[in-house]
Amino acid sequence: MSDFALFLITPWKLGMYALLAVLLLQRIGGRWPIHKIRTWGAMLASSVAAYFVAPDVGYMPLLPYIMIDFLAAIAVLTRPAGLAQKAIGLIYGVMILYSVRFAISNIAAGEQTLIETANYATFMAACGWCQFVILLVWSANDAGRIIRGRSPWGRRHLAVAGQAGGPNG
Repeated sequence: MSDFALFLITPWKLGMYALLAVLLLQRIGGRWPIHKIRTWGAMLASSVAAYFVAPDVGYMPLLPYIMIDFLAAIAVLTRPAGLAQKAIGLIYGVMILYSVRFAISNIAAGEQTLIETANYATFMAACGWCQFVILLVWSANDAGRIIRGRSPWGRRHLAVAGQAGGPNG
C-alpha cells in the first residue's frame, strides 16, 4: 500500500470520514450545516496540507505549518456559528503560537533536537484530536435533535406532512 493510502486511513482520518456522515445526516433537518461542513473541510484540508509539507528527519518546516494553521483558522472563524466553532478556531491559534514559540526556541538554541521535534508533533496531534472531539460533540448534539424530531436550529419541530396535528393533520 502506498504511503498516501496509509495516510488516508489513519484513525483521525477515519474518524473525520465518519463525522462527515453525521454532518450529512443533519441535512434531514431541513438545511445543510454549512458552518460545520466548512469547519470539517478546513480541518481535513489542513491535515492533508501538513502531510505534503513532510519534514526532514529532525527538522520541522514551521513557516508552512504556521501558514496552514492560519488559513484554516480564517476558514473556521469566518462568521463562526457558535462556541464550538470558536473553540476550534482558538485551537488553531494555540497551534500557531506553539509553532512560533518552537521556532523562537530553535533560533535561540541554534537547532532542533529529535526530542523537541517529537514533542512538537505530539502537541499538534493532541490539538487535532481536541478539535475533532469538539466537532464531534457539536455535530452529535444536532444530529440527536434531528433524530428526536426537533430542529437543531430552534425554529420549528420537524414533522412529516399530515402528521403535524394541525387542521390538515
